[in-house]
Amino acid sequence: MAPGGTVCDWTTDPSDKTALVAFFKTIKEKIGQGGSWDATCLEAAAVHMRARGPPVKGAEKNANSVKGCWNGLKKIHDALVLVIQKRFPGASGWTYDQQRGFSVCDDNRDEWKEFVKQHSIFKPFANKGWELFDDIKEILPARERGVHVFNAATPTVPSTPSSNGLQLHSSDDNSDEFLGLGLQFMDGPQFQTQSDFSQSQPLTDWSQTQFGSSQSQPLTNWSQTQSVPPPPAGATSMHPVVPATPTTGTKRAA
Repeated sequence: MAPGGTVCDWTTDPSDKTALVAFFKTIKEKIGQGGSWDATCLEAAAVHMRARGPPVKGAEKNANSVKGCWNGLKKIHDALVLVIQKRFPGASGWTYDQQRGFSVCDDNRDEWKEFVKQHSIFKPFANKGWELFDDIKEILPARERGVHVFNAATPTVPSTPSSNGLQLHSSDDNSDEFLGLGLQFMDGPQFQTQSDFSQSQPLTDWSQTQFGSSQSQPLTNWSQTQSVPPPPAGATSMHPVVPATPTTGTKRAA
């Protein structure tokens, strides 16, 4: 048991957090993409903290307490980033910067009191920034700094329902990969909707242009080879069988 107690304390001595962040800056290239540290890094940080001497209060720092402290610091950083981006739930109307914090004054002090009742994490930053914000931002991977989050300056292309009920999105959201095929192949004129149906091509011409065959058989020739056979002897036909009449051309009826 450590002489200072059984629980590690990170609040009594503010220099503990500063020292921990300073150490993590020296090994920032080892941080995971999720903004977390592996067991080796956590233990190395605990050894560094113990080397500073006995704590002012509580037990000596260990890997688990280092992990908990880092998660708490990261939570504060992430919350402030959301406020800066005007995306923190319940923080409408509030702004934050590293020079003035939340800029609390007499005009909004009552609102501030109500705000921090619900979000006490922001209470220390009424009129000042957080001294560890920039250091933690430097340590965190790019994706954890807010690079990947919603950007209000980037317009969002809404989904467009197609004629078969599927939702077609812009190519920016990789919807073509989701469908398992490239949507670019649908850019051809045969897939474009025409409002003027008088411009539509006849069936035989369409089949020639799409499949490269100028020998397509007209529809009337199909009836010659596919005529209905006569009924068996003695059977009564519901409909008279009309022999197919050979045609001499491919002209279609008007």
